[in-house]
Amino acid sequence: MADDAGRLNQVFAETSFLYGSNAAYIEELHEKWANDPGSVSAEWKTFFDQLRDNAASVKASAAEVGDEALMLARDYDMVIARDRADGLRLIEGEGFEIAIADDAHQNVKIAKDIHLLVVDGDTTNDGWPFGDGSVFPMGPMREPLAIALKRADIVVLWLPDEKSVVDQKLLRLFGDLPVFAARLIPMPVGEPGKVVAFAGIAKPWKFRATLEGLGYAVADFHAYADHEPLSEADLSALETQAQARDATLITTEKDWVKLSPAWREKIAFLPITARFDDQAGFMRALTARMPGTQIGEN
Repeated sequence: MADDAGRLNQVFAETSFLYGSNAAYIEELHEKWANDPGSVSAEWKTFFDQLRDNAASVKASAAEVGDEALMLARDYDMVIARDRADGLRLIEGEGFEIAIADDAHQNVKIAKDIHLLVVDGDTTNDGWPFGDGSVFPMGPMREPLAIALKRADIVVLWLPDEKSVVDQKLLRLFGDLPVFAARLIPMPVGEPGKVVAFAGIAKPWKFRATLEGLGYAVADFHAYADHEPLSEADLSALETQAQARDATLITTEKDWVKLSPAWREKIAFLPITARFDDQAGFMRALTARMPGTQIGEN
């Protein structure tokens, strides 16, 4: 007999998309199931039975598909597949014009119309996105930079805030490739106050710097490893500390989506969006490489 995760994956495959634009339909089915489990089909009953709103199910989902996928699935249709080619085949015939394959620059099993190379453009405090240029396991690179750039069509330079300046030394590495700067823009809800903050991202100290730059009084900060799940004991300890400091608990959206509904009610997150310095130019570069494709400004 297949385990619960296997049955759940089968329901995903058989019922097509369960995220993004279909969220309202699924919520309606969920409400019917909650009032009368027998009012929905056997497949949907199995799905909702196995995906109850409790901490265990939320953590299992994050462990299976990743926190970034969960975060993106709040706004977009998502497919999670161990094999990207299989994932793309799954959505054939679903009516989509564009599929974005994350972290697939080195994947040669799938043909791509365009290669977007996203580079961390923050070189403050001696930061450099390519380390010493060595390839794993001797360094951080999956392949030599020169080879990676040969396949790239567009470079997106990721900057941490509106005040950051593009490093000209870094810019020269990309030669004649079109380069577009995109900046992280925090969008705080309400007035910044006193907080106890935590983050499990690649560079957690950047989250603290963002909070302090916005005027938050960071009473304490806890850094965790990227994607690290927090236990009930961890969260309870954070809550106790925040209460003792008369502060609000706050985290990143990527960490927040991993929490159970009960903890989401107690913990705030800082919404962050991205903005291109030259949005129109970026859109022109995309459409020039994908003629006939309709791409929205948002």
